[in-house]
Amino acid sequence: PLFDKLNKLDTLKFFINKAKAAESNLHDIFYKGKITSIETKNNLFECLVRSVLFYCAPIWGLTSLEKIVSFQNNFIRRVLHLPRTVPSWLLRLESNITPIEFSFVKDTIKFWFRLVKKPDSSLVKQCYRGLMKVASDKNFKGNWYNDFYNLLKNSGVETAGLIDPVSEEDVGILYEEVNKCISKLKESLNEKDIVKTQASSKNVLYNNIKTHIKTDSHFQSNLSWENIRLYTQLRTNCGQITVNR
Repeated sequence: PLFDKLNKLDTLKFFINKAKAAESNLHDIFYKGKITSIETKNNLFECLVRSVLFYCAPIWGLTSLEKIVSFQNNFIRRVLHLPRTVPSWLLRLESNITPIEFSFVKDTIKFWFRLVKKPDSSLVKQCYRGLMKVASDKNFKGNWYNDFYNLLKNSGVETAGLIDPVSEEDVGILYEEVNKCISKLKESLNEKDIVKTQASSKNVLYNNIKTHIKTDSHFQSNLSWENIRLYTQLRTNCGQITVNR
């Protein structure tokens, strides 16, 4: 699927379908294992579903981040039985799940870092340098280097410190810059969700009770999962109550 006419859309659909199948199996695990911990559910999603969705994603997914984020949102909605009217920032805050955008950008930056560390004799490194040279050519569409740069820019990652190293010293400096970017990104994404919560006029109740990034007490209680979901639906003012599986 990665190299079939270099069609990124077909590749996206392929891995989305693979991840959906993995997610379906995951919900069976939740039910049969009577798993009620939201932290455990999130961790299993990361291990069993996101790993499938992210296979070679730094290559094919740079222009598909919106679809990838939507996939995680749908997972949270299904777990908590929340309707599509509940905004994505509220889903992430309520479930305390790591934004998939952070994971994607982090993995892509690490992929890029491994790429620029390769020796100049590497064919992959030469292709990368070639993409850099034609980055300003508007007739050259589908430039991975441009897609990578735009991904970082749109995610709020500082790109000034990201250089193409030419020496071992440069690689060391670059490694420090990469770690700083990754650390700031997670904080930035969480802050954006809090700001959106405070600015919302449709979820006034939630604005008053959710001003932090941590798992709330009802997820850590001894309540049944049905009661936890019910409590969450009331907190988020979702407009509908679902009590079945």
